[in-house]
Amino acid sequence: MQADTQEAALAVYDQVRNAGYAASIFPAKVAEKRVYNVRISNLPSKAEAEALAASLKGKYGVAEPKVSS
Repeated sequence: MQADTQEAALAVYDQVRNAGYAASIFPAKVAEKRVYNVRISNLPSKAEAEALAASLKGKYGVAEPKVSS
């Protein structure tokens, strides 16, 4: 998940950590703009990852969460 601000990334991070998921924040630059990628790992299945991504869409500045395998 990519957030536009550090505060939004921290909000997502806190929410998923409080729900028991392992999460990390990775700052990155996209077209000279600083963004914050929140990665959630160690989910039991891709289906659970997709459900979590769908529940976070539109919250905390997360526009389009991505699920990788």
